[in-house]
Amino acid sequence: MSEFPPVQELVPQRPPMLLLDAVTAWDGVSLECVTTVRADWLLVEAGRMPAAGLLEVMAQAVAAMHGLQGHARGEPVRVGLLTGCRELRLHAPAVPVGTSLRVRARQVVDLEAAAEFACSVVTAEGRALAEGALQVVRGEPAAAGVATAAGSAGSAGSAGSAGSAASAASWTAPGGPEEAQST
Repeated sequence: MSEFPPVQELVPQRPPMLLLDAVTAWDGVSLECVTTVRADWLLVEAGRMPAAGLLEVMAQAVAAMHGLQGHARGEPVRVGLLTGCRELRLHAPAVPVGTSLRVRARQVVDLEAAAEFACSVVTAEGRALAEGALQVVRGEPAAAGVATAAGSAGSAGSAGSAGSAASAASWTAPGGPEEAQST
């Protein structure tokens, strides 16, 4: 049993837009979550999630961190907004269903209503899939039962938002384009 609350108590997203399975570590500044890419995710098509979807996975880790911070203060989950992403690097064009992921977020700037996080996603074997610096604005408490694909605390918003972010991202894969290996 985890020492952390279930992810659904920390973030406003609900299936099929909830992309995290569990928080595995948190020290007040850094957080680690785990998840496995599933066929029922809204961002999955033809058995793969485009790499741009990793931006949403990282944003949900930020939302989970905000949720843990609020939980410690007895506050409700808040809906926020991803306002920017710098230096986004994607190391594969897509991630197959069944791939186990570790997601990390570390708060590097805290301005009360706004913050910046250094984030990364790796496979369970440690292969880097994505990293970037996410800027977010904390928002108002989430409505009960919110099933959002847009505007959540640290959330990249809809799949369209993540897709448009990909146009500004660089994609690298040593040895040429290849997909992440399923775990």
